[in-house]
Amino acid sequence: MASLSNDCNGNRRILFVDGSGNRKCIRLGKIDKRSAEVVQRHVENLLSARLAGVSPPKDTATWLADVSPELRSKLAKCGLIDWQAEGAITLGQHLEQYLKRRFDAKPSTHVHWRQAQQQLLRFFGPDRLLNTITPGDATDFARWLRSPEARLMRYGEATPGVPLSIHTAGKRLQDAKQFFRDAVDRGLIDANPFEKIVGRCGCNRQRDYFVDRDTALRVLEACPDAEWRAMFCLARWGALRVPSELLTLKWTDINWAAGRFTVRSPKTAHHAGHEGRIVPLFPEVAQALGELWEVTPPSTVFVVIRYRHSTVNLRTQLQRIIER
Repeated sequence: MASLSNDCNGNRRILFVDGSGNRKCIRLGKIDKRSAEVVQRHVENLLSARLAGVSPPKDTATWLADVSPELRSKLAKCGLIDWQAEGAITLGQHLEQYLKRRFDAKPSTHVHWRQAQQQLLRFFGPDRLLNTITPGDATDFARWLRSPEARLMRYGEATPGVPLSIHTAGKRLQDAKQFFRDAVDRGLIDANPFEKIVGRCGCNRQRDYFVDRDTALRVLEACPDAEWRAMFCLARWGALRVPSELLTLKWTDINWAAGRFTVRSPKTAHHAGHEGRIVPLFPEVAQALGELWEVTPPSTVFVVIRYRHSTVNLRTQLQRIIER
């Protein structure tokens, strides 16, 4: 039922047709003929067992327990063994399944998870079996995240010797720990290899910069229109997060008479008592919002109407304004 052949480069491969009539190929590489024939025989046994709906012969089951993770992965991809039943689910499969299940997370969260996914797959490879990743491998990954190669992959920057920041690397490690904790909960692996890895995560205070009033007023004068002046004032004097809190601000949130406005906070909404906050209408903010209100069409819901998508890049335009 399975045939053994060589490709044009002399690599051995096993060809067979599965129960659905699909042609399958298992590439073995450059191994000796006797070893290839052993694999061929067990592939035939596995295929017969699949077609009959029974367990494979004892000698094939024993052989299967000792094969390399790479060959086990190839057998599973061809449908000869079950991924989970044989403990052979790959890292790439688990991560993709996890992200599909987490439809409850915000789009911005998925963006960060995808970045962690890409770096895990770059380091381990998508076909790496989940149950073969050890705590030592997790430690190696943590070290790799602090290498220039990891930064090159993340930002596309080829700055020699410059790694990811300790906070970015820490966030990636927290995400990895979360992915593998889910695998433990589902019985895919016995223990989380990232459990003892500590990832420091937080704000990078080295990037903090206080924008004094004189500088802020010069930037405000350079803003091209009322909407940009309102956005800048809300960020500088109102301390709104940009873009998440800025884009959720509605005109009905502004209490002109009381001199304050309500800010909804999507970033902290999942923490009790941190769904939003009350912010004073500082003179700079009140003036900018008043000017914007005068030119805003009637029945407009949101304060900012030009940049409605949360992934819009406001920083590039702001940098141009600052450079004027």
